Amino acid sequence: MSFFSGVVDACNRVRPDGYPGAFRELIGAKIDEYWPARPHEEFAVEFADGRRATSTWWRDDLHLETGTALATYADGLLRGRPAVVANQYGAGRVVYVATLLERAAFDALVLETVAAAGVRAPFDGVPAHVECAVRESAEHEYVFLLNHSDELAASVPVTGTDLLTGRQVTEQAELPPLGAAVIRRSRP
Repeated sequence: MSFFSGVVDACNRVRPDGYPGAFRELIGAKIDEYWPARPHEEFAVEFADGRRATSTWWRDDLHLETGTALATYADGLLRGRPAVVANQYGAGRVVYVATLLERAAFDALVLETVAAAGVRAPFDGVPAHVECAVRESAEHEYVFLLNHSDELAASVPVTGTDLLTGRQVTEQAELPPLGAAVIRRSRP
């Protein structure tokens, strides 16, 4: 979750009782104040393991309730205040990002969060810019591949029949920029 989550309802009405409204219990923190940034203003964020990142555009001033800070603001008036919060909720874990992290830091946080939840890729070798989903029937697996990059081609190690072209894929599916493939393969 990120800033502005839970602030309004489905009809775009601001929820009463402070922010983040409906998600306060989930994230384990409340927002004391919004801190929009000036154009081109950057802020330092430091993760608990010492990694540093840059953030821009927006900051929430969070007050922890049951959540734990994974990262804090490292400079400015919010120095030491939570920038990324994790909270155990039920059988799960909620992560709230209170600022616009630079892309590399955000991507690393997502990968760490997903790995900690036990989510694994359907198979190894799928590039980061390729979306991969697997659906199953009684006899087959269908591997859906979408290359989200408009610049980078991708090779994905998979074998089967490409249902979009009718061709056999013997080692890997080749996806051009913004390309797609649906590979049917026998279930193991």
